[in-house]
Order: sequence, then structure tokens, then C-alpha cells
Amino acid sequence: MEVAALLGLTDGPGNVALIGDVAGHATALAGLVPGIEFIGIAPGLRGWEEGEGVSRLTAGASLPFSNGSLRGVGLVAEGSPSSAANPSMAAELTRVVARDGRIAVWGAAGPTAGPAVREWEDALKAEGLDVLASEETAVVVRQVAR
Repeated sequence: MEVAALLGLTDGPGNVALIGDVAGHATALAGLVPGIEFIGIAPGLRGWEEGEGVSRLTAGASLPFSNGSLRGVGLVAEGSPSSAANPSMAAELTRVVARDGRIAVWGAAGPTAGPAVREWEDALKAEGLDVLASEETAVVVRQVAR
């Protein structure tokens, strides 16, 4: 329920990407928010069953979505928003989220959660997104341009 609430989802239609560990919540979210297609993106989803409102895929440095096509993205901050393999994941998330769409980033468990969330918050703000909520373990931003 927290995922749906932070992404501002109450009903469909629309598509939402769940990246990494948060992808495991796709089936429960599909039952909670009708009309939304939850797309799980994580390496461990190979044997995962798809169903009503739930899809899965793998992706590399760029996400296979059109500009502004997602109502939201949820992910766990397991790494930096930029790395040698992916120079700007924050920019890529900004590209695919629709106007008024949200991105929610949760910190991975452990002592590095707070700093990782702050790094993501700074990167997403630098992309022009508005911060709606920010605490040590999570940040939620909204796309205002398009």
C-alpha cells in the first residue's frame, strides 16, 4: 500500500515501472489499484508469472518506454543514480515519467540507506523534478515539465 500511496495511485489507467527489489510488489499492487499495469524490471524475474495488471521485462542502461509514458516509477536505491555503466539513471527516469507522474526511491536496508536516498534526491532535483516528500529512508518527486 505504501508504494501505491507514494506514487499517488488510486485508479487507472496507466503504466508504472517497479525496478529492482520493489518489483516483487507488482502482483499485490495490481490487485490494489485496478487499471494500472505494473511492470517489474529486475534480473531475478525470469521465472515470475505474469497476470492481470502485471508484466515483467529486463532492461539495460536505457528503459524501453516512450518519453512521458509512465505514471510512475518505484525503485530501491541500491546504487548510485549515475555510474560508469549508466551515466544518468535519474535522467532516464525523468524521460519516461509523464507530467505529474511520480518517482519514489526507497533506501536499501542498512547504514547506507540515508546517503543513497539523498544522492538520488539530489540527482532527481537536478533533472528538474519537484520533491513532494523526503525523509531518510525515501524520497518522492514529481514531474512538472513536459
